[in-house]
Amino acid sequence: MAPRGAVIVLDFRPVGAGGRYPAWLRELRDASGAYVIRRASDRAIVYVGESHSDRLYATITRHFQTWRRLNGYRRDTPNDPGVWYPRDGSEVAVVVTDPDAALPLQDDLIRRLAPEDNVVGNPAATAEREPGQDDDDIPAPSWAGTTADDYDDEAPF
Repeated sequence: MAPRGAVIVLDFRPVGAGGRYPAWLRELRDASGAYVIRRASDRAIVYVGESHSDRLYATITRHFQTWRRLNGYRRDTPNDPGVWYPRDGSEVAVVVTDPDAALPLQDDLIRRLAPEDNVVGNPAATAEREPGQDDDDIPAPSWAGTTADDYDDEAPF
């Protein structure tokens, strides 16, 4: 988590309309950190995520692939591969961190920015907390348990 009062500067960049991803994004292949996706049209923050396993490029680009829903799984089920965003209508900001700092930074950014797709339909983000209750006491979101096998890997590398 960022120290209290710390300023986090988010430099949003386009991910391109198609084809090969921009060089700035490809350079994140062996990095960890947190990222923020926003709609270019109205600058609304739609998603905050992280990679703590040096796979930031793969983690970000999966949001810009069309999903093949395997085995007939429907949206909002535990095996739903998740949301995706149109490349030509999205911008991404990235904060590169050590692997141990990625998840706390993601959580801090979610609290600060209240992204649409991290909050809407996510019981962990919208549940009322009792005094002293921590995140471990909140039900897991509906997408928990999704694995890489649930994704259609069509990203251009």
